[in-house]
Amino acid sequence: MAITDYTTLQTQVASWLGRSDMTVPIQEAIALAEQDIAANLRMRVVRATVNLVNVPDGTDYATVLPTDVAELRSVRYASPTRRYALKARTPEGLAAVRQSGTGTPGSYAVVNGLLLLDVMPDTTYPAEIIYFEKLTPLSAAAPTNATLTSASRLYLFGALKEMAPYLEHDERVALWEAKYQKAIDDENIARERAELGSAPKVISLPVVFG
Repeated sequence: MAITDYTTLQTQVASWLGRSDMTVPIQEAIALAEQDIAANLRMRVVRATVNLVNVPDGTDYATVLPTDVAELRSVRYASPTRRYALKARTPEGLAAVRQSGTGTPGSYAVVNGLLLLDVMPDTTYPAEIIYFEKLTPLSAAAPTNATLTSASRLYLFGALKEMAPYLEHDERVALWEAKYQKAIDDENIARERAELGSAPKVISLPVVFG
């Protein structure tokens, strides 16, 4: 059976264990595996387009970001006549340069999933954002995510190794741990290659806002 969602993942974990009476422990093991995946898997870099528009938020000029944004890396205008990047600032730094009226935004800050702008847009501006993707936990309400779709073995072997406390002296645990670690390593290499291509590896330094 292919692993396509939260339900089929639980079914496969139970099948590998040879147990059909451990629904709750398996769900707990999946949750623990997700914590490990989030801590050790290189976050995927995503490009997306948002529209810079005015969304009422008190006195702020804000655009709602996608829910899977873990860390925003850049915001750049995405039109043939305007391809420059907006400047990232802290919320305090943005407040210091905020303008009244309307205009073309030149700076932004991120607060609680909102892209705050330094001026109310005078029209709708399409912008390209580049960000690190957040791992969305699996649940009945959110039965799948990008990581499960692209690398289901991470979830399978991650959950199996987390079942070790329920399996006394089971020699399979060491095998599952090894398979999980290989899956993490393989996926990290693939994501790094996808991000950097054939270019030399560059060490990213922290971005200084302000």
